[in-house]
Amino acid sequence: MAVLPPEQITSIRELVSFRARPATIAQLVPHQYAEIAARRMYETSDLRAPGGTQPSCKQVVLMYRSLTYRANLNSLYTQFSDLRSAGVAFESALVVVYRLYRRKTAFGTDEKQLISFDHWYVVALEIETRESRLHRCASCGSRNLLTKHISVTSIDCVFCDLLATANRKAAPKVDAAPPRPAKAA
Repeated sequence: MAVLPPEQITSIRELVSFRARPATIAQLVPHQYAEIAARRMYETSDLRAPGGTQPSCKQVVLMYRSLTYRANLNSLYTQFSDLRSAGVAFESALVVVYRLYRRKTAFGTDEKQLISFDHWYVVALEIETRESRLHRCASCGSRNLLTKHISVTSIDCVFCDLLATANRKAAPKVDAAPPRPAKAA
């Protein structure tokens, strides 16, 4: 087997740390032995390589029903779009944005609650093929992710939802008992 260049080994190692599927790694690292190297890295790190097929767009839509996932995907998407508009290569933008996401959210968060790298990869591919896009909210002006499975009328703005949720939690309880008068000493 040929030796991979050090920068590709570093890329594979980082993608393994993100728990990317070996097939996804092979698509992102331009070397014929990238998938084999990824499988070996999983074996030597005592991690089980994620299996199965690449997540479908429909799985991303199911995730999108959760306000937390929607906010995180919007953030990833916006940062990714900005990097791509600035001329950053697809693979680099994909990894940089996900690395920042993991740094911000991974501490103290269950791995199952995070957006997986493979799900993010599917969304990023849709961005590249223009199957997904950003739509500006008429109320707050934020940009919201819309996939080919989600229409503007079928989903509310993530940030307006977050604001409404925060306002509901901060609002005083109407049916709460009035405070008792202080006892005279």
